[in-house]
Amino acid sequence: MANQMQLLALALAFEEEEGVVEQPRRRLWVHDILRNRESQGAFGNLVQELRLDDARFKTFFRLNNSQFEDLLRRIGPAISKMQTKLRETISPDQRLCICLRWVTLTNVKARELVCVSVC
Repeated sequence: MANQMQLLALALAFEEEEGVVEQPRRRLWVHDILRNRESQGAFGNLVQELRLDDARFKTFFRLNNSQFEDLLRRIGPAISKMQTKLRETISPDQRLCICLRWVTLTNVKARELVCVSVC
């Protein structure tokens, strides 16, 4: 009888261990390629060069530099995210550049953006 109880307890313990599924651990929070985006990314290089040439900037974003800065001043606080210790957030000017470039490439009209939350 004692042997049967020990076998039953052992079988239950083994069954409990089998039911536990371990989640795979993530090794990378940010891929190595993306770690250099500040110095090698489109915003770090291309957008900074476009800011020097107002005509090219307007072609790329459909706004000139002063319009961009005015829009950023108005909506910057609303689209900014809180910085954490874990990783850097995307800055409001980068967010605005992404949104404007998306609008430029998709040919979306301003009135159609009222209900769309891209940023």
